[in-house]
Amino acid sequence: MLKVTLKNIEDFDLPLDNTNKVLARGTSKEVLKRLEKSHKAKTHEICSKSLSSEYIIYEDSRYKNITPEDKHMWLTNYEVYVRSSFTYKFWIAVYCFITALEQ
Repeated sequence: MLKVTLKNIEDFDLPLDNTNKVLARGTSKEVLKRLEKSHKAKTHEICSKSLSSEYIIYEDSRYKNITPEDKHMWLTNYEVYVRSSFTYKFWIAVYCFITALEQ
C-alpha cells in the first residue's frame, strides 16, 4: 500500500509554501507497486529517513540485496509519487491557510 505522510514530504525536502514542486500523476505508482511486490517491502517505510538522515533503504541490512539501480529507481519514483499526491497538495493548502491566519 502506498502512503504519503507529512514525514515523507519533509524527508524529500519539499516546500509547503508554494506549488512549484507539484507534478502531474504518471507511471510512478505502477513502478512502485512492482518494486514492492518483487522485494516484499513497503515503500513508505523504506523511503523515509532515519534519525541519521539517511534513507532506510540504504541503512537497513534487510535491504542489502536490492540492487543500487532498484534503490535509486525506488526513491526517484517515490519522490515523484509524493510530489504528485493529493496529500502533498493538502499540506500546502494547510500551510498557506495557517500562515494567512498568522498575518
